[in-house]
Amino acid sequence: MVTIPVQLFTATEEHDIPLRQVHEKDGSRVRLRHVCEAEDVEIPYAEITKGYEAPDGSMIMLSDEDLAELPLPSKKLRPSCPVSSRLRPPWPQ
Repeated sequence: MVTIPVQLFTATEEHDIPLRQVHEKDGSRVRLRHVCEAEDVEIPYAEITKGYEAPDGSMIMLSDEDLAELPLPSKKLRPSCPVSSRLRPPWPQ
């Protein structure tokens, strides 16, 4: 029998160097702010929502409920689709 020494290392050690965006002239940090284009004022995150820009340029705002109702192909297989019966697992659901 042969003995081979093995050394273990943790896989969770962080090797990234945290970099910041800084102003080249004086080295101060640069911060990103959410500014309303129409009012030119900073907007709190709580007042920010998702929106879709229509072809005519109007903005359609979407709520979390609207986004949850969007049909996603990965969410469910449609039973009316002829392919979906072949893709179902063989075990009972």
